[in-house]
Amino acid sequence: FCYVAGWGNTGSSGASKTAILQEAKMPLLDSNLCRRIYSQLTSNMMCGGYVYGGIDTCQGDSGGPLSCRRSNRWELGGVVSWGNGCAQILKPGVYTKTMPFLSWITDTMLGKTRPSPSIPHRFDSSLSNFFGR
Repeated sequence: FCYVAGWGNTGSSGASKTAILQEAKMPLLDSNLCRRIYSQLTSNMMCGGYVYGGIDTCQGDSGGPLSCRRSNRWELGGVVSWGNGCAQILKPGVYTKTMPFLSWITDTMLGKTRPSPSIPHRFDSSLSNFFGR
């Protein structure tokens, strides 16, 4: 089991916002079952949740942690990515695996990565002209 946490919707209708950080215990699902449910799954994705629904991440939770305890320590096992609705039967949440990106994450945290290129100034001014500002 892993745990997710987030400030996202607490209902699939989108009307249920929360002011309290939510958490849930989340089982990881077998990758074969996950691929049968979501054919577009890549090798960098995994599913978590309950086959019978009821507990899941939802809109607003994306980017949040899937924390897993391994060998008596907590690890970031994944990042909340997407799903088909929220907490529905046979529609688990999809998480981006962190292991394939571990070297990039480590390098970024150590300041070894180069910043992404900034948007050229002329692009900014052309947008201003386009919008009449």
